[in-house]
Amino acid sequence: MNFFSRATGAAVKDCFEIEDMLYFVVEPGNIGKAIGKKGAAVKELQFKLKKRVKVIEFSKDLVQFIKNVVYPITVEVEQHEGVVLLKSFDRDVKGQLIGRNAKHLNMIVSVTKRYFPITEVKVQ
Repeated sequence: MNFFSRATGAAVKDCFEIEDMLYFVVEPGNIGKAIGKKGAAVKELQFKLKKRVKVIEFSKDLVQFIKNVVYPITVEVEQHEGVVLLKSFDRDVKGQLIGRNAKHLNMIVSVTKRYFPITEVKVQ
């Protein structure tokens, strides 16, 4: 986290690894610094760390946080008593959200559970 913060100048809230990919959660308003111009900061970090890097902007709002996690995919997010629904009418978008062997869906669930008390995430 300290290395990322020094390299980008962004305030980092959390850092974790899921399946050979590093995730950095940055404080609200720091996403631009963390990514850099045309993604230069992320590309440099990926080269230095020899791992893929994804930067997520934190939000206290669950719906906005999930939109930040799945960005650049745009979906409609609904929350009902611990269950989060990701809605899209496009079949390709649903496939991207779920991923092969539900890899992306599991990532969305594990990242969101770190900060919010949810029970599951469903794609509709």
